[in-house]
Amino acid sequence: MPWKWWAKYQKFDAQNAKVEVVDLFHFLVSLAQTLGMTADDVYQAYLKKNAVNHQRQETGYVKKDEADSKHIEMLTAVSCQRSAHRSDRTEKLKADS
Repeated sequence: MPWKWWAKYQKFDAQNAKVEVVDLFHFLVSLAQTLGMTADDVYQAYLKKNAVNHQRQETGYVKKDEADSKHIEMLTAVSCQRSAHRSDRTEKLKADS
């Protein structure tokens, strides 16, 4: 299985794939920080979304209900508010110094 199907080589590069996983993780951590999410915010959102996924699997995906993820969106909104508050405090500290 080639790592990048468009590349000329045809051997899967496991080491490069591992580096790509680390790059992806770094990107996701940076994105979460940009959104003002703490590690606990991400973990709690994961737990909630995972529960939604399990419920969907148990019901055989017979019903697509947009409301089943609303609580996750609310968590993100709280995180964004927290981020804005942190930014305001940071700016105030910079102005005071």
